[in-house]
Amino acid sequence: MSRLIDDIKQQKWAIISVIAYLLIMKVFFHNLCPIVLITGYPCAACGMTRAALALLRLDFQEALYYHAFIFPLAVMAIYLFIKRYLKKERIGKGVVYIFIIMIILSLVYYAYRMYRYFPGEPPMSFYYQNVLGNSLG
Repeated sequence: MSRLIDDIKQQKWAIISVIAYLLIMKVFFHNLCPIVLITGYPCAACGMTRAALALLRLDFQEALYYHAFIFPLAVMAIYLFIKRYLKKERIGKGVVYIFIIMIILSLVYYAYRMYRYFPGEPPMSFYYQNVLGNSLG
């Protein structure tokens, strides 16, 4: 537990920045994603927050609907938590390669979702209230 508290203390400004960002985006712009806010197009992670919330409710079908990559991401997060805080081991450099592979696969998945579902089904919808659309039109 002390290792977790130390990590939180060391990363306090990053944590505060993320919380401030989320609050500002939600309160003032009603959207958490800067790509959607600026362009109107969904990003590769669109649906990930809704998928994570569904996963926390143990609604696996809804989590899968919003973003299938929530499952490998959750497995990775649990693995890293166990390794660092329960086993008290260092996180190896191999994790970086796993993240790179996950990013590449998620971009392939994004291309598939854009081809298959855009612009109709959420979260792969076009958002008309975007900065570029309002400034150009």
